Parts: sequence; C-alpha cells; structure tokens
Amino acid sequence: MQQASLKIGIVVEDPNWIELERGDDTYGCEKQLKALIDQKMKPTIAVVMLGNERFYKGFKHVCYGNNIISQCIQYKNFGKGLNLSVASNILRQINSKLGGDLFALKFAKELSPLTMLIGIDVCHSGPSSIVGFCASINKARSQYYSERIVQKKGQEIVNKQLKDAIKRALGCFQEKHGDFPQHFIIYRDGVGDGMRKQVLQEEVTQFRQAIIETYNTAKKKPVITVIIVNKRITQRFFIEDGRGQLINPPSGALIDSKIVENQDSQSEYDFYLIPQFTTQGCVLPTHFYVAFNDSMVEKATIEKLTYDLCHYYFNWAGAIKVPAPCMYAHKIAELFMNLGKEAKQIEFSERISQSLHFL
Repeated sequence: MQQASLKIGIVVEDPNWIELERGDDTYGCEKQLKALIDQKMKPTIAVVMLGNERFYKGFKHVCYGNNIISQCIQYKNFGKGLNLSVASNILRQINSKLGGDLFALKFAKELSPLTMLIGIDVCHSGPSSIVGFCASINKARSQYYSERIVQKKGQEIVNKQLKDAIKRALGCFQEKHGDFPQHFIIYRDGVGDGMRKQVLQEEVTQFRQAIIETYNTAKKKPVITVIIVNKRITQRFFIEDGRGQLINPPSGALIDSKIVENQDSQSEYDFYLIPQFTTQGCVLPTHFYVAFNDSMVEKATIEKLTYDLCHYYFNWAGAIKVPAPCMYAHKIAELFMNLGKEAKQIEFSERISQSLHFL
C-alpha cells in the first residue's frame, strides 16, 4: 500500500496493527480500538482484512459504533499478493472516504455557485425499506452530507423525515458557504412513471417546508429542479456506421425530441441519455424526466450537467449509468440494508455524515 501511495501522491504512514486470533472476533477488535482511542490514538480510518465476507456487517458495526470510517478488504484479494493496481484502487477509495477529491468537474456558468445537488434512492431488499439521501455541501459539489431513512417494507415515496434531513443538509451547506443554496437540483431514482405526481406532492412539499422554516425572511427564495431517473426502460437506440451496420451510439448520445414525452417546455421535459461507451451487447440508455423546474437554467444546461455527473462518481474509473448523486444515494441505502436492523441505532458524528464513508 505504501509503495502504491508513492505513485498516486497519497501519504500512507505506518499503521497501528490490531491482530485477532479469530476472523470474526468483533469484541476483541472493539476492545483494542477503544484502547487506542483512550490513548488519544484514534485511527483516521480502520482498514479491516476480512477472512470471510460474512464478517463484514459485524466489523462495520464496530467501526461505526466508535465513529471511525472504515475500509473492508476481503483476504481473498491477497491470495497471490496485493499488486499495485489493486492497492492503488483501494487507496483511491480510502482517499475519497477521507474527503479527498480524485478530480474536479468544471460546471456551466449558468449554474449558481450556490447550487446543491441532491440524490434520493430507496432499497427494498431487506425487512424494511431504506432511503438513501445525500446532498452536496462543498463548492466543488464533490463531497456530500448523507443519511438514511428507515420506512416500512415496500414503501417507495418518502412521506416523512425528509424535511429534517434536508434541514440538516442545509446547515452543513451554510457552514461551508456562509449562505444557503439558491438552486436545488434533485435526482430522484427508483420511481416509475406513475409515481411522478406523488414525488411532487409528498417529497417536494417537504423541500418547500424545509425552505420556509430555514430561510425565514430571506428576500430571495431558492428554485427547485426535480429530475426523475429511470433505468428500467425498454427503449434501445442505434446508429448506422459507414458500412450500413447498426451499432451502439457513442458515450454522450442524447435523445430529447420526437420520441420523448415532452419537448416544448422548459419547466417539464424529458430526455434519454447514454453516458457509457459499450462495445459488447446492446447499450442501455437512461431516461430522465424533469418533472418540475422553476429555475431559469435552460434545458441544454441540465442535460450537460446530467451527463457530466455520470463521470463524477469517485468509485469508478469512467462513466456510470446515472449521475453521481443517484449512485451515492443508492450506496447509502444498500449499505444500511446490508447492516441490518441494528443500523437504526447507529448515530454518526459530523465527520462521518459529511464524508463518502459509504463507498
């Protein structure tokens, strides 16, 4: 790891080692962690070597319970030794969790510097449904405040608790900027076409309530853009090459006319986007439906922002199918689904809640 750190410019100091006789000894791990904390040697991050992925949940609970960011690595990845490529990828992930930006995105001038990007997604695979919520808080829009909301199994729409999450995110944003956001751009993943009105009625209403309670007598109230993201669609697109053969469109292919639902409005419109380049099989487009927009930001700017954000996810080298806020929200929901029902009791420190700890 130290050898790989020289290549990518990250300093890796000699660690404090915790050795366990059994691979599942979470009690022993916590006891030794607490001893380090008592000696004022609290780790910046705990790197946990897992002999079996079944132990993941237990060690994550130990680290979160002591407000320590962690990176779990399966021991099987070291079976033939840790090569520089794998070590470099792990270090990049650790760097992101600790607040380091791997790269920066240049945003359009039309976007206010006080723009907050928000991602919301829901995971249903456990005994309860978990909502992942994240909101950008720094000027580069690369670091996020995050939290999870637990609701009854199968419930997709977030009909409560969202307002309080937004207010906490606004507080973090204000601390870093000295002001509140002037534009909310919300990427809402995981809802079908028939639930768009419910999102506006239930979830956007909570945004408005948070604004009323937070902005008080501010002369200028923020504007809102709500974008519904849908990956589960049947549409497929092709282009014809020089030989008359049908091939996948290139990365960045955009379809926003003729076959879309609404193309003549700046306040409600939709488009299909292909962020990734695929050489094998049929590339799958993503559908974006701007269900509400009371900002002056033009359609082309929102389309380009959406495409750019598909390249702004620090845990993957290249483009992903959805914008980074969507993927971060999904990772949050997925993490707490894997941690199980005990995750309800976890309370995060400010440092953890304002980091990409969930990667």
